[in-house]
Amino acid sequence: KINAAASDVRKDADVIVNLFGGIEIMTEQGKLVEAEMKSNTCSKIFALLMLNRHRAMSARELSELVLTDKEYENPLGTVRTHLYRLRKMSELLSEKELIITKSSGYRINPDLKIMVDYEQFEKLCGSITTFMPDQKQIEILKEAVKIYDGKLFPNGSGDVWHISYSAKYHLMYIKAVDQLMELLNKIEDNKALHDYAMRTIKIDPDNPTIIYWLVVALRKNGAIDMAKKHL
Repeated sequence: KINAAASDVRKDADVIVNLFGGIEIMTEQGKLVEAEMKSNTCSKIFALLMLNRHRAMSARELSELVLTDKEYENPLGTVRTHLYRLRKMSELLSEKELIITKSSGYRINPDLKIMVDYEQFEKLCGSITTFMPDQKQIEILKEAVKIYDGKLFPNGSGDVWHISYSAKYHLMYIKAVDQLMELLNKIEDNKALHDYAMRTIKIDPDNPTIIYWLVVALRKNGAIDMAKKHL
């Protein structure tokens, strides 16, 4: 996640939005977290609008993606009701509209300067080159790994639309972890190797790449018996 005090938000953006590990919306006026939305449908609509924030989405498109759990008598009306609730909630955070209506549907307001965790994460991961000094690569990878605070919008798990988004960023995260651990191992920073291994195993305890680096870290730090338990 991108961490910032509400009072510091305007230095970088009008709005900061986190989707890794769950929804957080931050402005100068305060913060709204996913639990406060009190509706999985609201949170799914917001996540979809954010992930497609450079275009509008119609009520029909949103209903076909989100309202899949049962038959709805008026699916378009249901989506519009939840959009109304989302817009009312966002009014508490900003004088400017976060979600606007266009002739083609609903979208995140393009006039707002928005900083999003998954975009920052992708930008950092994409900035790494093999020509960089090891220490520079380590700094960037540490920042990227720190932002990934759990899978992208976990409440969307199981929905067809969510699979490709979640897989994309999780694979990117595993690659970043692998690169970081390789570099930390290379410079023999065993403490950092152990610290990042312990952090990443909490996010994906069954991933073989992460398990491998945890075993390496434990061995490097003398915890041989503990390392054997993960083999």
